[in-house]
Amino acid sequence: MSRTHHFPRNEFAALVKKHGAERSAKGFTCWTQFVSMLFCQLGRADSLREICNGLSCCLGKLVHLGIAKAPRRSTLSYANEHRPAALFEDLFWTSLARFRDSGALGHRQHKFRFKNKLLSLDSTTITLCLNLFPWAKFRRAKGGVKAHVLLDHDDYLPAYVVLTEARRSDVKMADSFLLNPGSIVAMDRGYNDYALFGRWTEAGVFFVTRLKDDAQFEIVEERTRPQHSAIRVDQIIRLTSDKGRTDCPHLLRRVVVWVPEKEDVIVLLTNHLEFGATTIASIYKDRWKLGVSRQGHIVQSVKDRPGPKDSGLVAWEAPWRESKTAEPSDNILRKECARRTRLQRKVNADVASLHEIPVAETV
Repeated sequence: MSRTHHFPRNEFAALVKKHGAERSAKGFTCWTQFVSMLFCQLGRADSLREICNGLSCCLGKLVHLGIAKAPRRSTLSYANEHRPAALFEDLFWTSLARFRDSGALGHRQHKFRFKNKLLSLDSTTITLCLNLFPWAKFRRAKGGVKAHVLLDHDDYLPAYVVLTEARRSDVKMADSFLLNPGSIVAMDRGYNDYALFGRWTEAGVFFVTRLKDDAQFEIVEERTRPQHSAIRVDQIIRLTSDKGRTDCPHLLRRVVVWVPEKEDVIVLLTNHLEFGATTIASIYKDRWKLGVSRQGHIVQSVKDRPGPKDSGLVAWEAPWRESKTAEPSDNILRKECARRTRLQRKVNADVASLHEIPVAETV
């Protein structure tokens, strides 16, 4: 945490006083708990032991944050149980607003000329242990929940996150998000629903997705495609199926894009009739820079986790599959687990060397 973006202690003290959490838990201050939880998120720690041992190896940096020593597991557990969660929720929104105002969260990677809010809609299933979470029954011997994420492309942070049971349909949850008129939502083919498209069009919300192979439509207008580009077809269409005519009677746009890596085309569907065809293609391409892993983490570069054997190639991202964009293979997960285990053993050894009588700690 740099000195430039250090969260002011007086603002933190005001939040603590607001929630009546001035008293420390067993001498454990709210500020120490905040730093511990921040370390947990940034370091992706999986347990209290990993948090405390990791902070023990950073004692010099903790002094600069006003913390004399690393917390103990029992003290951190007691504080998490007895302090109100609303305090840290308030702290999160205050910190987020501060970082956004200072521009510390970065900016949209692809610079578009339009001023519309660009969002990505996606979901991921997070596996849970049925013995610990019996309410999260997913399959016969498997538990899980589904995280529906609406990601803001301005700073690549979630605008909304809705947790539901894993069996909940993605399309049914799309109406749960509050979208302002003029917003542009990029999503995959799993959100194809003509009734949803009709409601969004009437509300002034734009979408860019992939058209189903069996979609029935008629061509209303053939537009001139830009020269020397990957655009092959740019058409204004109207849905002709019974459900399409009833649920979405509006004019839509069909854009066919050539993918050199795949030596094939993808067909995009949108209700935005004004943007250029290359802009529509770039909007859909921009969503592939983002993803949500099965652990619920936002992955900002799917190129870091390529699929080892992938035949279902997607536009602009030849080695990655659409429905498995940010999910690593089981082999990658095993390697990641082994790496974490080796790292934790090294941390435990370093911590043990600090004691007068070294005590080996198991993971």
